[in-house]
Amino acid sequence: MTSQFPERTLFWQQSGARSGQWRVRAICIDISGFTALTETLMTKGHTGAEEISVALNTLFQPLVALVYARGGWIPYFAGDAFTALFDEDTIPAEDLLILGFQMRDLVLADTGRRFDVKIGLGGGDAQWGLVGTPVQTFYVRGDAIDQTAEAQLWAKKGQIVITSDLYSEINHVPLLYTALANGAYRVSGLQTPRVTGLPLQPFEQRGEFRQVTACFLSFDGLPEHNDLERLASMVWQACQQYGGYFKEIDFGDKGGLIVCFFGAPVSYEDSVHRALDYVLHVQHQINRWQRNDPAIVYKCGLSTGMAFTGIIG
Repeated sequence: MTSQFPERTLFWQQSGARSGQWRVRAICIDISGFTALTETLMTKGHTGAEEISVALNTLFQPLVALVYARGGWIPYFAGDAFTALFDEDTIPAEDLLILGFQMRDLVLADTGRRFDVKIGLGGGDAQWGLVGTPVQTFYVRGDAIDQTAEAQLWAKKGQIVITSDLYSEINHVPLLYTALANGAYRVSGLQTPRVTGLPLQPFEQRGEFRQVTACFLSFDGLPEHNDLERLASMVWQACQQYGGYFKEIDFGDKGGLIVCFFGAPVSYEDSVHRALDYVLHVQHQINRWQRNDPAIVYKCGLSTGMAFTGIIG
C-alpha cells in the first residue's frame, strides 16, 4: 500500500516530538484550466476520465519531479494547486526563483495552451505538528506559508510574485520587477532555459468521475498545537465514524481549513446523508467546546456534485 504520509512527516514521528518549527522556502502554484477541461471531458464518461487522468499526470508529474529533485516536498494538493516546501539552507533564494520560472514554463509549454498558472515565492518561519495517537494526520503552517500564499494571490496569469523577504535575499541575479502595493514584487525579467521533454514514468492507474460531497471546515483562534490537535482529532474521528475521507489540514490565504470527502475513495449509497451527519456531529462537538473556550471561531460548508478522482504522480 502506498504511504499517505510524506517522508518528512515520518522523520518527525521518529524524532519523538509532536510539534516544532523550522525555516523554509515555499512555492505556491495555482494552475487554471482544469475545471473547464473536466467539464468538457465529463460528457465522455469513462473515456473522458482516462483523458483527464492523463492530462493531470502529464502536467503535474514533471512539476512534482522538479520539486523533489531540488530537495523539496509537497505537504498536500488543493485541487489544481499545491504548496512546495524546502529547508531554507538547502536552496538559495536565487535558485528558488529559477525553479519558479522553470515550473511556470512547464505549464505554459502545454501544446494545447489549455492551462495557465500563477506562482508565489517566499520563505521564513513555519510550524509543523502531528495529530492523533497513533498519528492520524499532520499540519504545517506559519508566516512563510501565509505570505507566500498571499504573494500568489497578487500574481496574474503567467506571473510570478515574490515576497519582500525573499527579494531582499536575492543578490546575484539581475531582475526586472514591479513593486506592488502590498510590499511584494512581480518578477518578469529572469531568463531561464525552457524546460521541455522531461521523461515521465509509466502510469498505469486511471481515475474516474464520482459523485462526491466535499466538506470544508474553516477555523480560527487556535494558536497552540494542543488545541489544534484536539480539533483535528475530533474531526478525524467523526470522519472515520461516518465513512468519510480525511484529506488534510491546510493553512493558506483562507486561514485554517480541514477538508473531508464523502464518496471517494470509498463510496456509499447514502454518502450525502453521511456527510450531513458528520457535519452535525462536528458542529455539536465544537459548540460544546466553545462554552469553555469562546475564542475558537469556525464555519462549515458542503457541496455535492460530480468530480474527477484519481492519483497524481
